[in-house]
Amino acid sequence: MVENQEKNNLGYQNVSDDDEINLLDLFIVLLKHKKLIFSITFGVAVLSIIISLLMTPVYEAKTTLMPPQGAESSLSSAFAQTAAAAVGLGISAKNPSEIYENLLKSDFVVDRIIKQFNLMKLYKAKNIDSARTAVLKHLDVQVDTKTGIITVGYKDKNPVRSAQIANAFVAALRDLNNHLAITKASIDRKFFESELKKAYIKLVEAEKNVENFQKKTGVIELGEQTKASIASIANLKAQIAVQEAQIAAMGTYATPNNPAYQKAQATLSSLRSQLSALESNTNNSNNAITPLGKIPSFYGKYINVVGELGFRKTVYEMLLKLYEEAAVKEAKGASLIQVIDKATPPQIRISPKRALIVIVSTFAAFFLSIFIAFFKEFIEKASQDEENKERMQLIKQYASLRKKKNQ
Repeated sequence: MVENQEKNNLGYQNVSDDDEINLLDLFIVLLKHKKLIFSITFGVAVLSIIISLLMTPVYEAKTTLMPPQGAESSLSSAFAQTAAAAVGLGISAKNPSEIYENLLKSDFVVDRIIKQFNLMKLYKAKNIDSARTAVLKHLDVQVDTKTGIITVGYKDKNPVRSAQIANAFVAALRDLNNHLAITKASIDRKFFESELKKAYIKLVEAEKNVENFQKKTGVIELGEQTKASIASIANLKAQIAVQEAQIAAMGTYATPNNPAYQKAQATLSSLRSQLSALESNTNNSNNAITPLGKIPSFYGKYINVVGELGFRKTVYEMLLKLYEEAAVKEAKGASLIQVIDKATPPQIRISPKRALIVIVSTFAAFFLSIFIAFFKEFIEKASQDEENKERMQLIKQYASLRKKKNQ
């Protein structure tokens, strides 16, 4: 009776048989341990303020750029896949911007940045691999899939160095772009130059064959339909020969999985099918071009030499055009990567977020102190109950036994 009266004096209410929680009891516990709650919360708040002030501020400078777009891009979607493979990136991307994003992270670019700013010493890297990992952690590259605009950000405790490194990444990307573009154009130009010389020799040979045939047999006049048929076959053969040359040129720097390479192979198959249809006289009788099977055999040999001449002329003209295009591309170099906004030293840090650190720490400490208060209250109540006293004694006994065993 006396014990119950003391509890009532302290402000406790009798707990019902079903252990229903009374909000007033909870509030009383909080008030009882208010000093503990306040001291923990206030202490952690002050400590978090001190720690956040001692933390090194980090800044991020950003630069935005627009890679070459459309047909003018030296790293168009097809060639970009090849360029990425050339620097050791096994990647697959839908547009040139995504390729440029990966090229920015390539060893070629990253190693240049490490050397330029002596980042191995700055990041205390033991080897080049750990230095690359550290640089990539500080690098942030974002691609806007709608516009293709690339944002390059670099985090550093020095705002000036942050801007310098961000701009250096763009400069290194430009150099890599120029290198890959010129390399491809040089390969194409040299290849077509070689093929053009071979085509010229065969063209001269075909012209001599026609001239010799005419000297022996006299000039033979062919009908318009026969000429059209010969020209069509010669043109298709020439297209096939040039397409094969282009595929051979691509084979020097592209893999069979390259989209452009696969497209070129599909075009070649289509041209061969057209030629086969024309040569096997699959055209219907209403076609304006006379099937070769209906041309008198007297003209057969002459048709062959004339057709060969037309074929060689077309091949030479097509290869000459490809050679000139490659030479122009080699002279021009890569298309320009346009910088929209150059990186400047940022004025506002991105971390630490001091206000957020203090708020989160303070709230965490507040709830932790409440938990401690209720736990202390539980211990106090348990020690006053006879049954719980026995349990507490057992807990202490087992704890001491375990302690002795450990000793």
